[in-house]
Amino acid sequence: MCNHRYDLCHRIDATCAATCDRETYDYIVHRGGKAVMTADTHERCTDRTAEALLKIEAENDRKADIVVMVQRDEPMVTPEMIEIAVDAMIANPDIQVVNLMAAMKTDEEFEDSNEVKVVVELNGDALYFSREPIP
Repeated sequence: MCNHRYDLCHRIDATCAATCDRETYDYIVHRGGKAVMTADTHERCTDRTAEALLKIEAENDRKADIVVMVQRDEPMVTPEMIEIAVDAMIANPDIQVVNLMAAMKTDEEFEDSNEVKVVVELNGDALYFSREPIP
């Protein structure tokens, strides 16, 4: 559907950047990537992704099977991490959302509002997320 340079992650058929910034858009396109301009009023990345997805699907006249959202403040996401998330959805079509998580190792991580905390059920399903320490 978008840029077809997916050689790093074998589960991805296409990649596309969603941005409200013209300079970012122009840079990506100039480098041979695919980008979609979105409104600058979105409060969340998920809202921007939804707008971009609607545009991409309309442009290609087909629906995406799975959408992977990696935010630009997540530079440490690896192709293997994406494959883990996508594999879970492929293995169980009832799964509609996957969030990767890892144990926090330090008190600093626990106190850091940039580190999202998650409370999960015994089966691993997320109950809620918080940027604040969870007692």
